Amino acid sequence: GHGALSLASARFLVGCGDSSSVNQGAQGTTFDALGSFQGNPSTFVSGGDEGASWATDTALADATGAPPLQSIDWAFDSTPPSMPGYPGDKWWMHGNYGPVSDEIESFELTVQGSIPPELNGVFLRNSANPKSGDSSFWFMGDGMLHGVELSQGKALWYRNRWVQTDAVKKGGFLNDNMLSNRANTSVVRHGGRTLALYEMSKPFEINPFDLSTVGLHDYDGDLSGAMMAHPKIDPETGEMWFLSVSPMPAGIQYYAIDEMGFVTQKGSISVPNSTMMHDFQLTRNFVIVMDLPMVFSMGNIFGGLPYKWDPSVGARIGVIPRYGDDRTPRWVEIDPCFIFHTFNAYEDELGRIILEGSQLLPTHESSIVNAIEAPRPMQWTIDFRNNTSSSSPMFDFGIDFPMIDRRRQGLEHRINYGLKFVDASADYPSHPVAITKHDRKTGEFQEWTRGEAVQPDEAFFVPAPGATAEDEGWLLSMVYDRAENRSELVILEATDLAKGPIARIAMPRRVPFGFHGEWIPA
Repeated sequence: GHGALSLASARFLVGCGDSSSVNQGAQGTTFDALGSFQGNPSTFVSGGDEGASWATDTALADATGAPPLQSIDWAFDSTPPSMPGYPGDKWWMHGNYGPVSDEIESFELTVQGSIPPELNGVFLRNSANPKSGDSSFWFMGDGMLHGVELSQGKALWYRNRWVQTDAVKKGGFLNDNMLSNRANTSVVRHGGRTLALYEMSKPFEINPFDLSTVGLHDYDGDLSGAMMAHPKIDPETGEMWFLSVSPMPAGIQYYAIDEMGFVTQKGSISVPNSTMMHDFQLTRNFVIVMDLPMVFSMGNIFGGLPYKWDPSVGARIGVIPRYGDDRTPRWVEIDPCFIFHTFNAYEDELGRIILEGSQLLPTHESSIVNAIEAPRPMQWTIDFRNNTSSSSPMFDFGIDFPMIDRRRQGLEHRINYGLKFVDASADYPSHPVAITKHDRKTGEFQEWTRGEAVQPDEAFFVPAPGATAEDEGWLLSMVYDRAENRSELVILEATDLAKGPIARIAMPRRVPFGFHGEWIPA
């Protein structure tokens, strides 16, 4: 499964993917029938003129003609990264955080290893990529989508496109603020539409197959405000729920959208302060809201993140019934923290609500702005029988960009995926160094890491067709190869994460670190 072997005149040529993708020119690596090496001992090449070469751990073919065993993983590298401009300058304009300047497309991408033939669809990533080449904060770059289509074991194309928002079209100082619609944070597919999201504004519909912008989408006028970046889709009802948070005046609306894409529920929640709500959760019977002390600050709307850390306002979790006439939220206090992302929430057999997510304990808003602390995964238990909540750490190290098998959204789940983070150094912000898997039933923990050789982005879980087990499928992540200054899409088997990639797909360009993605099945 790791390579194709072509036998001709008792000689072997080692490539990747199927035999049609093997480059049989001068750069090919060949072996004679006795395993004598003909070519570069450290690399092999597949694909066309832009084919990439990879280091291998190769056991040469023997006289029987058996294909060589080989590793397609990177060599481990523990060298700490460094980056100009961190922390004082705009570090999000440097290294692989920095933007790319144009839109390109490329076809028949170079593949090392084997793409599962059942993995058919488009992998999308959303990112902040200022078209002007500059932005006052990472979150405020213009939305740029990166897409790769996989089909029948091949990587058909890569392309990147800016979402055609007013901020992209008009530019200028007035659009350099967080309230301008960036469409730069995440992507969701629901009700026959693919939406690029930015929590301060309405979504933009896009065409996932050419990444063109269809236009602003407001659910036929039923969406009066913004749509948050992390909606949740109930796997049992097909409904999509999301929050709409208003900074001025402070307020929250919740929405339910049916499978056909129509608004079926809408309600309001009163809150004393306008706080940043990047995520929420959904169980079978409740909407879970996190009211945390990152408070809107109009004074910083131009030139930075318009929120400030203010633990004096307290922190609380609100629970709102999904059904019935009384939608009054019930609140429980928690220790002040900020939560960008959650794994899941569900109701246990005692009726308690279990919420898992990654918390930050910043000392100041600059802690978040400069990505200093690695978020720590926590579990909160909310028990309304006595109106109490408790919390406990899940691990003693950082994990963020959590992911589950979304067929278990709102239900008790077994497997957590995520990115393992390390704290910032003097030369580089807090960043991921591994893709992780946690079995909540057995406590087993796996990770795939190459040290600092590659930095992964969010690992997206795609279940195998017809699969019933939570980890029966694949994890897809866009990774950055520091040594080569290039990006690759890696595919890992979720059942055996630690063994490393089963496929590596070379991107025709550097893909800047982004935020969130989506898998659009063919």
